[in-house]
Amino acid sequence: EFLSISRNQIGNAGAISLFGALEGNQSLKHLSLSRNLIGDEAAQAMSKLLKKNTTLIEVNLYDNKIGPEGAKCLAEAVKINKNIPHFNIGYNNIGPQGALALAEALEDDTKLRELNLYGNNIKDSGLRALASILEKNTTLREVNFSRT
Repeated sequence: EFLSISRNQIGNAGAISLFGALEGNQSLKHLSLSRNLIGDEAAQAMSKLLKKNTTLIEVNLYDNKIGPEGAKCLAEAVKINKNIPHFNIGYNNIGPQGALALAEALEDDTKLRELNLYGNNIKDSGLRALASILEKNTTLREVNFSRT
């Protein structure tokens, strides 16, 4: 149910292999891949996994190399898979464009409870986009915008 491969520097290639291996898995609930040098290429592969997997309830991608394009892919997956209550993409570099994509994806999400966007350089425009969803999304209980 729990898989943590944090701090192993698996990079894009390792993450893509892992996501391929997990495609048919329907028992994993917690996936932690913090501090692994995962970038946009692996985020795209993870997006495919998240669109198929309905059992994950926690995704931790803290402190990787995910940029705006990777965030857009993950946002697309979150828009389809509305079963993830805990999503941590803190300390990447999604920027305002990634924040906007996540805001659009989360507008009508009723499962997400915690969202960590710490240290993502989302700037004022990204913060405004995410703040606007808080008016519509009544299920989010904890959002971390620190050092954005």
